[in-house]
Amino acid sequence: MRETSLRMQNSTPDLVDGQALPAAAASDMISSYAEAMDAFEKQLLLRALAQCGNNVAQAAKCLGIGRSTLYKKLIRLHIVL
Repeated sequence: MRETSLRMQNSTPDLVDGQALPAAAASDMISSYAEAMDAFEKQLLLRALAQCGNNVAQAAKCLGIGRSTLYKKLIRLHIVL
């Protein structure tokens, strides 16, 4: 099994498979686990809402969460309907 280590220092270049990333790609990278999870959750919620015609109750049912929980997530992730 291959081990991977992550560096979170600004003084080191951003690497993928030992190769430095171009500056544009490096600036688009997510800098933390929390940001990655928020980005994933935001896309998931937006996709569910789009599939349900922006009907929050229906989207919540499709996602398997309560309507009020979905509203709280929308507020936290700055999603405006």
